[in-house]
Amino acid sequence: MGEAATELVGTPWQSFVASPSKGSIHAYGMALDIGLLNEKGELVDMGLPYDSFAFYAGKNGEKQALEQGLLTEVQIENRNFLRYVMGRGGWINLPSEWWHFNAAPGDSIRAKYVQPLPLPQ
Repeated sequence: MGEAATELVGTPWQSFVASPSKGSIHAYGMALDIGLLNEKGELVDMGLPYDSFAFYAGKNGEKQALEQGLLTEVQIENRNFLRYVMGRGGWINLPSEWWHFNAAPGDSIRAKYVQPLPLPQ
């Protein structure tokens, strides 16, 4: 297992790092990390920056974060709008990360395509 993945095994952050044995969907060129810009070209407030390890980084923790005052309704609406727009285009949101979208289910990508980069062991 890669160093980052090994250090996170058994922690709440394990789901944020792909296991080298399976590979990241990013390595297949089939995943995007994306946000929204407003009319001024500024990033829309999603409550957390991308690549955050916070429990409310994705849909899974939003309700609890709202109840605790860690997210606002507007921030959740912004996330929902991004998920809606990307979903209309066929992209699948990773429930633990508001910013991450796959072009297809990860298992089907791994079964259909060869990962172009060698995986470190």
